[in-house]
Amino acid sequence: MKTVLTIQTRITAQTVLASTLLRLSAADMEEAVKRELAENPALELAEPSAIRSRTAVERLSRSGDGAGWEGTGRGRSATAWEGDDQDPLDRVATAQSPLEQLLSQAKLMVPAADLGIVAYLIQSLNEHGFLRIPEADLAGELGVSHERVLQGIAWLQKLDPPGIGARDLRECFLLQCAHLTALGVDCSLVSQILHSAWDYFIQQHWESVLKRAKVSRAQVDSALQFMRGNLYPYPLLLVAEDPHPETALTRPDLIVRLNPHTGDARFTVEVVAAEMHKLRISSTYQLSVGTSPEEASQLAPAEREWVCQAIERARRFIDASEQRWATLRRIAGYVVAFQNDFFEHGLASLKPLTRAAVATALGVHESTVSRAVSDKVLQLPSGRLIEFSELFDGSLAAKEAIRQLVRTPGKPLSDREIAAQLQGQSLGIDRRTVAKYRAQLGIPTMGRRQRARHDE
Repeated sequence: MKTVLTIQTRITAQTVLASTLLRLSAADMEEAVKRELAENPALELAEPSAIRSRTAVERLSRSGDGAGWEGTGRGRSATAWEGDDQDPLDRVATAQSPLEQLLSQAKLMVPAADLGIVAYLIQSLNEHGFLRIPEADLAGELGVSHERVLQGIAWLQKLDPPGIGARDLRECFLLQCAHLTALGVDCSLVSQILHSAWDYFIQQHWESVLKRAKVSRAQVDSALQFMRGNLYPYPLLLVAEDPHPETALTRPDLIVRLNPHTGDARFTVEVVAAEMHKLRISSTYQLSVGTSPEEASQLAPAEREWVCQAIERARRFIDASEQRWATLRRIAGYVVAFQNDFFEHGLASLKPLTRAAVATALGVHESTVSRAVSDKVLQLPSGRLIEFSELFDGSLAAKEAIRQLVRTPGKPLSDREIAAQLQGQSLGIDRRTVAKYRAQLGIPTMGRRQRARHDE
């Protein structure tokens, strides 16, 4: 008979409680402590007089206790990239979906008589923002005339970004050319090719394009370059996240401070609520179930059992709370040390980092890192608040580099030119990704920026 040894992981109530508390935000953890204190008289605060109020914590969040801190080193200081109104880290909220944002635009632009039709058309767009459903089918589904559908499509195609609601790629490009032309950008050559020789152009039959559009090969090459830098084939992907979220970060779970002492650690991490929520078991309850006659009170067996259960529940909660603080402190300490350059120089120095990599480095399960990062707010040495999870977003460095390139004086750069310059900075992203990040940052297209500088 062959003996097979198996290893089973035992999931205890203590493990479940510790995992649950680790995931909670600062506000939720405070509520959990208050609830446990109210429900279990065997649990009490160790130093009630030392517990800071919510107002004090919020004041600490705003002041940052580090107004005089500045990043050092050869790169930009952290204070150099604070206060930017369009920085995606300033405020956090659940943003509207792209279709919801299109509907919000429609409510402001479209007459009430056509709004229902336009709303239906928005919901009928495919993942790229194209309207592929035949107009006759749409008319039948809506129970309106073909003319009403065409009128609704015309309103839909006035929404931003240009190209939304196009029936095909050619129409998408023509809509974008019309928009650029209205801004003063010359799109006549591209429009001529799109109107006269699209089928040959898309199949790269260049000789036929030259003949049909009556253009030279140099002009075709020029049109190609223009299209690559200014036209985008997937307009719905350019719909930015809500640039004006309403929910602001107000309370930190973790505070990063500049280490005043010399040593290897440039920055230190404080777990805010660890000092606020020091808990202990009530001495009165401990004495009531003492082992010696002089310690034990005269309790009935049922009462004694209830007190023992309350003490055990309090002990589990205390252990789980302390495990939460220790885990947060360990994981945050590792991440802050890894992202030292970010705290020194700002977003451009943020390194790619995954939860799996942190778990491997610390010898814990990836789910533990995910719980520790989830819904946690980090306060920078300058006092600014960000989500802890932002330190794991590898796109932030690229976004910051894009913003800096857009601000460069001179002729506005196209998405393709920005992508080429990012390649030189070891940020290998293509033109489409540049366009996506640019839209998320609320940065207009090259044509719009060119028009804005001309108006200035």
